[in-house]
Amino acid sequence: MQTVIDQAALRVPAPDASTAHEPAITRADAVRGAVGPWDRFCSALGRPGASGGGSVAVITLTSGVIRSRLRSRILNEILAFDMAEFLGHLRQVNAVVVSSFAGPECTIWGYDAARHEALDAQAAVLTVQRHDGKMIPVKPLQPLLEAGDALLQAYPLLAGTVTPCALRTITAPGPCVVSAALGVGIAAHRGHDADLFMEDTRVQRRRWRPERARRRPGPAGGADREWAGEIAASIMAVGAQQGVLYEQIFAGVTSAQVPAGCFGGAVAGIPYCLLPRAAVPDDPAALLDPVTWSQARWRAQLAPAGQPA
Repeated sequence: MQTVIDQAALRVPAPDASTAHEPAITRADAVRGAVGPWDRFCSALGRPGASGGGSVAVITLTSGVIRSRLRSRILNEILAFDMAEFLGHLRQVNAVVVSSFAGPECTIWGYDAARHEALDAQAAVLTVQRHDGKMIPVKPLQPLLEAGDALLQAYPLLAGTVTPCALRTITAPGPCVVSAALGVGIAAHRGHDADLFMEDTRVQRRRWRPERARRRPGPAGGADREWAGEIAASIMAVGAQQGVLYEQIFAGVTSAQVPAGCFGGAVAGIPYCLLPRAAVPDDPAALLDPVTWSQARWRAQLAPAGQPA
């Protein structure tokens, strides 16, 4: 028997007191438990020598183009995918695709730890209705992308690391446009609910015009705005299905114009990893203070000039 659920009519009650209690772990516990064994490299979860059972989610969203003389479409698509991963600093990483939830034991880099100053200053570009009727702002993803770039450029994942990632990719031969979109939904009750990452990809072959590859910081322009709205609506739908209230959404789109004779790739990827020792102060939980350890101060003090490790 098939069950069909009407998303518009779906109303899931909030968890009652027996299920909505705060867990023992705090956000400070999570970041203190997310330091790996290496001094200058981010590392995989579960490594011997890690400080605990926490993790850090790093936001990446990239696209680009390769020109290849190879005749194999499969090999060209592999090269395009590898190039897009490289641009997002997911270099020489064995990505294991996992679901897109970041719970109480996971901190989001640039949002929780080393918070980017622009997150609070930027205006919403659109709003979306939550299942309880409240309108939720959707803001540009760019500050979280900048934070992820800074971390992984200064302290890359160790080569060959087997890393769990929320991941969505697309590759295609030109002429076309390859695009990826990414949304981050921040839960209202983060003590017992998970934040959500939502990824999507597209290939467009109509009305193609040659133009350089670009990464857009958020919903800019009609098509991107509409797509960001779909990403936000899908986050709200997951919240309705699972009884989770998301109070903030960040969304962004990346697109690469792919000429004939080239292959394009786009990647929305969020690795769950451990921070290197050199990237944290004496008390890693201090990174949660947006005044003492803002993203700008972190870059100046612990990743000078963003130089690779």
